[in-house]
Amino acid sequence: MSKLFKTLMLSVAMSLVTLTTSMGKTLSQQVLNLTPTPSHSGANLIQSDLLAQSPPQIPNLSDQQRLQVEQEVNRLQNYFGRPTFFEQGRSQLEQEINRLQTAQPAPLLTVQPSLQPWQSFIFKSEGFAVAMPSGAVTEETKTVKMANDPLNFQMLTTLSPVSRFVVAYSEPLQPTQLEDPQAALRIARNAIADTAKFQLTEDQPISLDNYPGREFSLKSADETIKMRVFLIQQRLYALGVSQQNSKQSPEEITTFFNSFRLLNNVSL
Repeated sequence: MSKLFKTLMLSVAMSLVTLTTSMGKTLSQQVLNLTPTPSHSGANLIQSDLLAQSPPQIPNLSDQQRLQVEQEVNRLQNYFGRPTFFEQGRSQLEQEINRLQTAQPAPLLTVQPSLQPWQSFIFKSEGFAVAMPSGAVTEETKTVKMANDPLNFQMLTTLSPVSRFVVAYSEPLQPTQLEDPQAALRIARNAIADTAKFQLTEDQPISLDNYPGREFSLKSADETIKMRVFLIQQRLYALGVSQQNSKQSPEEITTFFNSFRLLNNVSL
């Protein structure tokens, strides 16, 4: 801070003290307590005005008044001596730009499709449990024609905007239908395909706890149905998922199929 500028600050402070003496203490306190809004243009303008003025005559002061003046000069020096945005802020901005330019890029997030909330269904009297996505739940009885012999299935269905999940179990088969388990499974597969009026595209034998089964796919122009059918004791158990061809979710199908469990009373 230059000697001239310090002298000017001293003059301003002394003028405020003089106002206190002549007009009472309230006016000086109001002026000294004003907090100017930081502004680089306003600060420079005030300094220019002060430098353009001639320093006034400094009166003799008491020790208390001189202490007040020195405190006010220090306050004004601290305020006008603070760097403005253009003095310090620009440098900080350039440092931040350089940091961002040289920083290592953060790894890209790997977004995986999240499954819908799932709920468990336990069928104690039928001896099985399964998990299905949450959605509108419906129950119905459906009759499937098995080689000229009608067979009733109890079905539980959950519906989502793009998928349909079905678990079904049949009434007990006739002893003649149980003589050849693989033949019974093939008849069930063909009956389901004929009822859906879809084309059979995949078919393979599977098993669950040593019980025979088949997994197959049925397809139309817009929709695909994945099925698993098991022959367990005297009943057929079927799991099915129907999805739009453009919105397939293999993860959900696998989760649904793998959730099917037999209970201890499966022989009932």
